[in-house]
Amino acid sequence: VLPEAHSEPITVSVDNGQARFLQASPEALMKRLLAAGAGSIYQFSRCFRAGERSPRHDTEFVMLEWYQPEVTLTETATLLEQLFAESLGTTGLERTSCTAAFEQFLGVDPVTTEADGMTAAVTQRGLQLPEGLADLSDSARWSLCFNLLLAEVVAPQLGHGRPTMLESWPAAEAAFARLDQHDPRLARRFEVFFKGVELVNGWEEEPSAAVLRDRIEATTAI
Repeated sequence: VLPEAHSEPITVSVDNGQARFLQASPEALMKRLLAAGAGSIYQFSRCFRAGERSPRHDTEFVMLEWYQPEVTLTETATLLEQLFAESLGTTGLERTSCTAAFEQFLGVDPVTTEADGMTAAVTQRGLQLPEGLADLSDSARWSLCFNLLLAEVVAPQLGHGRPTMLESWPAAEAAFARLDQHDPRLARRFEVFFKGVELVNGWEEEPSAAVLRDRIEATTAI
């Protein structure tokens, strides 16, 4: 289980008729290895997600998942810059915040804008809202609009010329990331885009089991 409302697992039936789920990500299981003292680890893993078939997404795909204990986002940025230089032939890595990107392309700060403001931004951009939006809680409506605006407006503008690392996410979208100790409205989460396509995502991990349990329960309740 991942604390992300928009990653849908695929349900399968085993011999006794009980429902089981194909993994959407190897993340949770690899973290068991980290907790057991595995140190830096990685794997190329087959993953499965429902409802994501598009020209850039497929139901089944291969994900590179890696972990480095005690590593900061700045150290991760250095690694990614080297990785992209070797694999894509790019030079440098741009780093920007969610606030800066959303304000540049939408005129909206997602950290301070509430659900009604995010909904208005979606409407102003002519994006189609799903049916039943009014029945959602404010937090669920905010999250849906944030992700829709990111996918349809902000992300396509990022990473042209060199990869762009989008950082300082709103705390509501923290997932497994720890909150910024200097500003708890922000999460130490990032995604990297190149030519408008997301290639990498990650975070500085939240180590508290109690905090993560609360986030997972809140997500599964949406």
